[in-house]
Amino acid sequence: MVFIDGANFFYSSKRAGLEKTSIKKLVEVVAEKRNLRRAYYYSSYIANDSKKLKFFEELKKEGIETRVAELRVTDSGAKEKGIDILLAVDMLKLCRNNAYDTAVLVSGDEDFCELVSAVKDFGARVEVAAFSNSLSSKLAKCVDGIILLDDYKEKIKI
Repeated sequence: MVFIDGANFFYSSKRAGLEKTSIKKLVEVVAEKRNLRRAYYYSSYIANDSKKLKFFEELKKEGIETRVAELRVTDSGAKEKGIDILLAVDMLKLCRNNAYDTAVLVSGDEDFCELVSAVKDFGARVEVAAFSNSLSSKLAKCVDGIILLDDYKEKIKI
């Protein structure tokens, strides 16, 4: 299964020089020739953001499950809340139910190290797919494998 941290992928792909990317092509690259059970895309949106809602609908049409949360707007601006936890709960729950043997986490965020450890304790493998500009060295050390997206820029760009 593939678990995509949407915000992390979006910003790291921009830093890697990619203006637009295809999530469907990303899933194909990170799944490689394995039997893909399902891909999940995690993101947030501001209420009434028709462009982002349309993007989520397109992902669904491509067979990618979307797990989204509405951003809370505070005095300091909009902040993403709860997306990493949603990803972690899904990844753990699906692992515990033996829904996959390998998880590919598309994120470079070191906050996921404890999640990776827990999933590995259940017996599943965890690989991370990230651009080198966003891959935490701590996360790189705790996973079973690394897919450097820098090597696949041409395949995932639009």
